Order: sequence, then C-alpha cells, then structure tokens
Amino acid sequence: MSAVSDVPEDLYNPTALPTAPPDASHRRPALAYDGRGREVFGLVIGNAFLGLVTLGLNRFWARTRYRRYLWNHVSFAGDRLEYMGRPDELMVGLFATGAIFVPVFVALGLAIDLLSFSAPPFAPLYQAGAFVLIFILGQLAAFRARRFRLSRTTWRGLRFHQDGSAFGYMLRWLGWTVLAIATAGLTLPFRNKSLYRYRMRHTWVGDQQLTYDDDSGSPWRLMPRWFLCWLLLGPTLFMSYAWYRAAELRHIVARTRLGTVAPTVVISGWRVLKIYFWPVVLAIVLVIGVSVLANWLLIYFIGADTFGYGLADRSKIPPWVQPLLQAVLVLLVLGIVQQFLLHRELRAIGEALSLEGRLDAAVIRQSPVRPRRFGEGLADALDVGGL
Repeated sequence: MSAVSDVPEDLYNPTALPTAPPDASHRRPALAYDGRGREVFGLVIGNAFLGLVTLGLNRFWARTRYRRYLWNHVSFAGDRLEYMGRPDELMVGLFATGAIFVPVFVALGLAIDLLSFSAPPFAPLYQAGAFVLIFILGQLAAFRARRFRLSRTTWRGLRFHQDGSAFGYMLRWLGWTVLAIATAGLTLPFRNKSLYRYRMRHTWVGDQQLTYDDDSGSPWRLMPRWFLCWLLLGPTLFMSYAWYRAAELRHIVARTRLGTVAPTVVISGWRVLKIYFWPVVLAIVLVIGVSVLANWLLIYFIGADTFGYGLADRSKIPPWVQPLLQAVLVLLVLGIVQQFLLHRELRAIGEALSLEGRLDAAVIRQSPVRPRRFGEGLADALDVGGL
C-alpha cells in the first residue's frame, strides 16, 4: 500500500499552469489509506455494543465516529480528508424525515391491509409491490445521502459537493434496472455506466466538476467479457462477477477526469474477489449464528417463568417475537460486516489508484454552494445510502 510519504509534492502544485493531455510519465500515486484493521475492529465492536445498550440511539454518534476515522486515514497528495458532519445533523434529519414519511408508510400499510382483506389471493402481490416501492425510494435516499456526505467532506479546506436531481437519478436507476431484468442481466454494463456517469458529472471538488469521457467510454467494449461472465455465473457461484467487475472498474475510472487529471486503477479480478469473499463468508456464518442465538434466547427467557411458559412449549410464544428478534440481530451483524467491508475497499483502492497529469490547484476555488443543514433522514430511515 502506498504510504503518505510516497506521494510527490508536485502532484498538487499551486503554481502549476494548465498542462497538455496527461501521459504515462506523469503518473503519480493518488491515494493512501493507512487505517488499521485492529483499530477498525475496536471501533466497530464498541459502536455495536453501545448501540445495544442505548437501543440504537447511539447510531448517529457511532456513524460520525466511524466516518471521521475513515476520512482522517485517507490522504490525497499528502493531505488528509476531513469529515465535518455532526451527529445532531443526522439525528434531526431522521426526525424531520420521519414526521413526513411515517404517516405515508402507515397509510401504505393500511392500504395493503385493506386490499389484502378485500382480495386475499392477491395479498402477497400487494406486499411485494410495497417492498419494491420502498426499494425504489431507497435509490432516491441513497443519492441524497451521498450529497450530504460529500458536502461534509473537505480536502485542504476545499469542500466537495453534489448537484443533480435525486428524482432524476431514481428514475434513471428504475429504467435501467427494469431493462436489465427484462434482458436477464445482459444490459447490466450499460446500467452501471449510466449511473456512474450521472454521479460523476454531478460531483464537484470546490468549484471544479468531474467529467466522464463518453467518446471512449462505450460499454460495448465490455460486452464480450460480460457475456462470458454471465454464462459462468452459475458454474462459478457468481464468483466470475469479480473478474468482470475488475475490468469494469478499470474501464470507467480511466475515463473519469478532474480537469487534466485522469485516474487509473490497476486491479485484478482476484483482488476484487479477495475484498468481498471473507466479509461475505463472515456474514453468512454470523447470520446463521445469530439466528440460532435468537432461537435459544426465546426458549431460555420467554420459555421460562417470565411468561409462565414451559421450555418445551414454544407454541405459546407470540409469533411476531422470533422474527423481530432475528431481524434486529441480523441487521446488527450486517452493519458490522459492512463497516469491515468498507475498510477493505479503501485499502484496495489505496493500493490500486494512481493519477496521470498534474492537479492545477491555482484554478480551484471554494464551492459557492451552501451545504444543506440536515441530511440522510430518508436514507437513515430506510437503512440505505452507505456509511
């Protein structure tokens, strides 16, 4: 992994003039991440324990502590990122969103119950439709959450920000996803490229906008590789996707620009597989483990004198108790695994990413866009949008 001291000082040159198109001779290390797995483990487990003790009220402070740790261990051109968000912004954002969307969700639930009562055979269809609707809203929430995170991220005092329409992104995601489903996944490269391009073209560093080179960025170049990966998904238990994903990352990242600066990511399918393999295995093992634990807790505590049930008489346990307990424990486990996964992703990016060209700091000014006061309310309510 590249160390901070490995980054040449002339990458960020305040006196640099606009340069010619980048070439290989100007390639420089772009990113350094020096977070330690042991420290991440202690932070994540500590936050999880406090979350259990406080019944989840600690989540805003836990999320802020975790983000500050990651941001402060990421260096670009010798200077670290800073996360300027506060826990109260997350908390107020969630409460404000709840005041708007809780009545909507309650009304949606009542409508589903009424329709299910009127036409019982179609009840599963109504419930599935509600789930799909919430999942679609999750894409809107994720885009808004990214906007909030960028507005709280600074580098050398320059604030990042994101413009664009969250509804536009949601509709773009919906259209491409429906097409991908209709084609059995064959159009997935076009979907991924379109969404990535939209995010990049609406991302700013100070007053400098990122761009995407459409002339050389056609997903058709990836189609032969994707088709072979698609054929091998079943036989390889979906592990062939890591091979394709590495190629896709190399393709789309190389076509992203910040002025004359072009990033390059050198990553293999094996490296991508290593990033996700152990977290996925850990998630499966822990989910099975917490399900067994939830079952044992119900038998031991609810089956004891607390409710006057015998240990063998589990039929008297309220039917909603077990799935609720399992859901809470599973979400806790997935949240822990997700945080370790993000740590591994950052470490891999720090090793793989480099730049071509020079960063002309003389033309970068502070963003004129004022950051939103609160954020991530809907994303927090739906538990989407990332950490």
